[in-house]
Amino acid sequence: MEPRNGRRSVARLGEHGRAKYATGTRLGISHGRGWNGPLAERWRHSAGDLGKVQVSNTEVIVMLRRRLRVRRRGGGLLQHCDAVTGSIWLCPGGVREDMIHPCGNVRETFHLFLPASQLPELAVREIDMDPPTGSACNTGAASKTR
Repeated sequence: MEPRNGRRSVARLGEHGRAKYATGTRLGISHGRGWNGPLAERWRHSAGDLGKVQVSNTEVIVMLRRRLRVRRRGGGLLQHCDAVTGSIWLCPGGVREDMIHPCGNVRETFHLFLPASQLPELAVREIDMDPPTGSACNTGAASKTR
């Protein structure tokens, strides 16, 4: 059984980052901040292929410093991106990432790992969305027009 404070799920998220970014250096982590779910990490990555991984939780990545080309294959799609400071990637849980190849050293990125178990609750609570359909739940609130 998982502890009530979510420490085990946060620990699993940290293991995911280490497995996926085996060639990188973790610069910082949000452990010890009292968060009950998401995990934030700062990373530095070397040029070359990063680890292959089955993404189990949603990950948001923000390029904090650098400009470079990134090649990625996930879910069977090959992607090329000219990343700059502020570029954002979204990696949904359940996607198999077969290749991530930064074509240069990445000085600093921010990674936010969101536990899959908490996303449906968050969608309902914060944006009134029905997670199975992806549809907004209309609770009868009138929309305002100007």
